[in-house]
Amino acid sequence: MNEQTRIEKLASSRLVIFVPQFSHWHGARVMKAADYHCDAGDLPPEKAVKDLGRKYLINPDKLRSFVTLRKHVFNTLTGAGVRFLSGYAVPESEAPEVMDRLDDLCARFDRAKEQFLARYSESVEEWANENPSFSGEIRAGKLSLQEVSGRFVSGYSAIKLAPLPGKEAELERSVQGLMDPLLDEAARAAQDAYKSFIEGHQDCSWYLKKRLVRIVEKLQSLSFVNGNLEPLCTAMAGCVREIPDGPLQGADFCRATCALNVLASREAMQAVIEGRTDPELCARALIGEMRTREDARTGQQSLSLPEPPEVPGVNAMEAETQGPDLWF
Repeated sequence: MNEQTRIEKLASSRLVIFVPQFSHWHGARVMKAADYHCDAGDLPPEKAVKDLGRKYLINPDKLRSFVTLRKHVFNTLTGAGVRFLSGYAVPESEAPEVMDRLDDLCARFDRAKEQFLARYSESVEEWANENPSFSGEIRAGKLSLQEVSGRFVSGYSAIKLAPLPGKEAELERSVQGLMDPLLDEAARAAQDAYKSFIEGHQDCSWYLKKRLVRIVEKLQSLSFVNGNLEPLCTAMAGCVREIPDGPLQGADFCRATCALNVLASREAMQAVIEGRTDPELCARALIGEMRTREDARTGQQSLSLPEPPEVPGVNAMEAETQGPDLWF
């Protein structure tokens, strides 16, 4: 393979970097000494503090929609990509869908901004009336409409990476380094799912597979950044594929628990990457252990599977005792 062909096949060429630019006014401004009804000597010296605190000029609930929209923006980016440089690296194949979502969020943000600014003065006055003992300070701190408008920003940049000649290897190493943050994000997502569906005692078993599929699909979509991810993606996809839709009970619950525990542990994922663990074999062994214990209780005999391999976070006894009777 010649140098040009190698460059064309760089993983970095298959990524789009999204840099979000979403911010909004928080409805407050720094308090001044005059805002405090006390002697100047009772206040801390100016050189000892950064500021004297902040005061709300409007009811902060009126800005909640902007907080929600901003959260949707970052959920969209983290759902499709991984943090990289000053933004989020997203597979080029998924970039159009991400752009459509961000464009929709930008439009919703701008509409909310127009509605907010149209009632800005009324909102300040309402807040002052709700706080009569501090109304003078609220009105005195009111910002101009133009200044408030400038605090609302919505938009994003979508950038294709193009290394300078001779610097391809450095960029490629940076892209390959995305493996670690990608695995960290997968582990956090799996841990959150564990807290929701296992520790939280929520009767949402139908959603557990959906969450697992989402984690595995993200790993698959970005697996090209580092070839070492391929074994993990293949193994986890095979394991999750065996989990049916709908409520999970018995063997299906064990398989889902095994997959969740592997994804929740960096050590367990590394074992799969290095070929030391097969999550599907672990799941089958876990299921066989559960059935063997059940047969022992009922007096029946059946062929049990081998003891499950040692996988961090996976415990056959726990899978049995935290089974369908308790959770689903």
